Amino acid sequence: MRRRIQKLIVTLATAIMATTALVVATAPAAHAADGCTYNSPMTVYQEWVFYSGPPYTTYVQLRANSNQVCAWGRIIGGEVNDLVWVDKSWDGGRTWLQLGITKITSGTSNFTPAYNDQGTLMRACAAPWDWFAGGFYHSPTCTGWW
Repeated sequence: MRRRIQKLIVTLATAIMATTALVVATAPAAHAADGCTYNSPMTVYQEWVFYSGPPYTTYVQLRANSNQVCAWGRIIGGEVNDLVWVDKSWDGGRTWLQLGITKITSGTSNFTPAYNDQGTLMRACAAPWDWFAGGFYHSPTCTGWW
């Protein structure tokens, strides 16, 4: 009886691992865009103010390089610990994959990595860190889908 239970456990574990590998293998790629640089010609698709008040105004941008088919997010005018990331959707924005969560570690700006956006929609999002309320992230603000 003990051997049957062990065999059943091994069989179930193998089936679960095989199913997990199949799901991961069939998910669309979300890799960084090869050769895409921030110095290349770019377009700022959309910009949102997510905080405005003394002493600064903070923006989140979705930037793209149409020549190299890549997009990335940028936060400008933030503070240390503010976050920026991009979301990528293959179904018109109904579902998405969150990519490149990047924290401001010094200064007031930062970029996410650049991602291949061919055949997908992208948006940039940012969430401010609140030092004064004991340290937590506020709800994110996102650009529209492009």
